[in-house]
Amino acid sequence: MEEPKINQEIIRNEKGQFVEGQSGNPTGEGAGRKKGSVSIVEAFKRKLKKIPKGQPNGQKKTYLDLLVIKYFKKAIKDGDVKILTDLIDRIDGKPKQSTDLTSDGQPIGLIPGLVKLVNDNVRQNDNNKINSEL
Repeated sequence: MEEPKINQEIIRNEKGQFVEGQSGNPTGEGAGRKKGSVSIVEAFKRKLKKIPKGQPNGQKKTYLDLLVIKYFKKAIKDGDVKILTDLIDRIDGKPKQSTDLTSDGQPIGLIPGLVKLVNDNVRQNDNNKINSEL
């Protein structure tokens, strides 16, 4: 595979778009990452796949297996509701939460609803002003 040219001229068409076959990222590296750097997530994933030495009875559990076992034991042994909730959320995902904006039980759009509330408030204030002047 040919090494990309770092200092190659970037060619664009009259609309400012890259011409066919031209890359705006000639080195193919992600934005904000130094050449050869590894994200913490990638490092964790690699480590979790490895099998640590010195396991009893010739077991060959990965760091991930051992972490999950420890997590379950702590959740069950301590009866820690936070850990149990976190565990369930990670397995099934967090429950969906919705917000219902209604007016007299009828759904309203955000902008029309705000306009209605403002208008109702203005009318109420006007009525209060008229009544206080009488």
